[in-house]
Amino acid sequence: MARSKLPEGHTSNVLVAGYVEDGLKASGAKRYRRATAGEDPTIYRATVRYRAANGTTKTAEAWHVHKSKAEARVRDNAARYLEEAGRALDPTMTVAELGEAWLSVFAAKGSVRPQTLGLYASALNDHVAPSLGGWELRELTTGKITAALDAMAKTAPSNARFSRVVLKHMIDYAIQHDALEQSPVDKTPTYSSSAASPKALTVDQLMKVRQAVSAWQEARRSGPPRGRNTLDVLDFMLGAGCRTGEALAVRWEDVRLGGDPTVTFTGTIITPRHKGKVYRQPLPKSKSGFRTVHIPQHVANMLMRRAGEEDPGELGLVFASRDGGIMSPNNFRRGLRQALREADLEGFYPYLLRKTAATAIARADGMEAAAATLGHSSPSVTAKHYAERNVEAPDVAATVQRLFDALV
Repeated sequence: MARSKLPEGHTSNVLVAGYVEDGLKASGAKRYRRATAGEDPTIYRATVRYRAANGTTKTAEAWHVHKSKAEARVRDNAARYLEEAGRALDPTMTVAELGEAWLSVFAAKGSVRPQTLGLYASALNDHVAPSLGGWELRELTTGKITAALDAMAKTAPSNARFSRVVLKHMIDYAIQHDALEQSPVDKTPTYSSSAASPKALTVDQLMKVRQAVSAWQEARRSGPPRGRNTLDVLDFMLGAGCRTGEALAVRWEDVRLGGDPTVTFTGTIITPRHKGKVYRQPLPKSKSGFRTVHIPQHVANMLMRRAGEEDPGELGLVFASRDGGIMSPNNFRRGLRQALREADLEGFYPYLLRKTAATAIARADGMEAAAATLGHSSPSVTAKHYAERNVEAPDVAATVQRLFDALV
């Protein structure tokens, strides 16, 4: 009867045979022969067949004076060989194993920004693997995935939404490698957060925030000044309509002062979600984020003042930390929260400055101008999430009056 083919990535049963010494080889090493009935083996040889990702079947072996250790060693050898060769995807692998394989291949392509890769890894490790990681691919169903995503959505719809994206990538990868025939993700529900209508700050609110931050910065009588960058960063974000990470990543070489002051956004500050130091990514959050923005004279004056006062450090950052390094967005927000808490101001977040700038630009210069300033790929994004809708319609009373005049 012909020996059955092993599935790719699998091993056969381990065979162990005893051997005894049988003289010496020409090299001087001991020679062994298989023990016969009645002979006590002095060493054991364990073998196992394995089928690698390329479809070929090979044999691994291991020797040891103890039978159990020879068997354990050959299993380890076979597992190592399979790992080095790359395990083929198959229906018996778990969701967690598929996730590791997919993420390593996805990262090696280098086609996504580091922060996106970090978000994918977090969704996989923090949500997908804990809720579905133990299921084999052949056991995975639309119902099981839906139940897991629904549980996530109860506390954070964004976690469910992003986990579904990651699962779809993973399952598509499995289908491409013949581990599955169809996707159990396609029929699962989608999840969205109810986005509130954009709300801009009023002039009175802006004044209160600026006064609170200024008072907080000046309150310390001794020691190094606290939050020395905070008010300048807020003014810069309002004047340029940028994100916190973009503001903190601006270098002096990106700034042009003079008759027509501008700033070019060429990067952003990345804060790793789990480990590692903050770093400057030499490209913005998106392709459309690379832009040159005309800044108001108030911001230009502030930058000219800073040019003569601040040490830009090795990176040449406009808003460097006290030691000349990168200023962490988390540290910036922490100081801002403290300043506002001391002034009993609640509900202010830095991104509100971006919405306020978008609203002012959209009403004066149109939604296209607001989208270009904020670095959006489409004005619809600006209108939906950033620019506050003007509830007062244009004055068209004279136009409608002409209809009445025609009726007379």
